[in-house]
Amino acid sequence: MDGDALLTPGPDEAELNAKRARSAEAAWLFKYIMAAQIAVYMEAGAVPALLNELVRIFRMSYTQQGVLGGVVYITISMGCPLATYLFQNYSPKYVLAFSLIFNNCAVVLFASTPEGYTNSFICARALIGFTQAFLAVYVPVWIDHMAPPEKQT
Repeated sequence: MDGDALLTPGPDEAELNAKRARSAEAAWLFKYIMAAQIAVYMEAGAVPALLNELVRIFRMSYTQQGVLGGVVYITISMGCPLATYLFQNYSPKYVLAFSLIFNNCAVVLFASTPEGYTNSFICARALIGFTQAFLAVYVPVWIDHMAPPEKQT
């Protein structure tokens, strides 16, 4: 036998190494997705928890309060078709990265809206929801794709 042949991994070992690398990458992405999901749900709970204070600061009517609570879900629904198109035509890594950047910008805009600018405040919350659509579309598809075959739905 050739000495070099002993040093090169066989097809089974190379496949195993590739599977390990993919598993490590998947574990990192899973942690990122879970952290992003936690942030999304923390944001979703912050507005109801602070609603009395927000009503006082922004002098919101009952209608504006309802819109503030529901606009996130309306814009998530509006953003899903765009997210689907972008995921099909571009790298999910870049689509998620850009959506995270835009989400951070929307959160900063939301947090820095001056007192009394109720409509701007609601629009910033709508942008937050729109950017969350990308995560809402990608997470179930990724989990289904990466799950072991016996646990896929």
